[in-house]
Amino acid sequence: MLVDANIFYALGHPPNARYDRFRGEVQRAGVVLKLPRRVVGELGGPENARVRTAIEEGWAEVIEESRRGGQPRRRRCRQP
Repeated sequence: MLVDANIFYALGHPPNARYDRFRGEVQRAGVVLKLPRRVVGELGGPENARVRTAIEEGWAEVIEESRRGGQPRRRRCRQP
């Protein structure tokens, strides 16, 4: 599921009840959120707590957007 930066801005910094509920729903649905590298940059980079937590817990991953309109390419984000 492709995700926009506004979702993570609205959730705020973890830990908080809104972030925890969202994380729980994503995990119950059994999906992995796809965060385009551009979105990660808009959120302050992979070291941002919102992004880092989601990636470390395995319910989000950073992807490269394809410029040809095809499927996005997955790419691992460097861990601090």
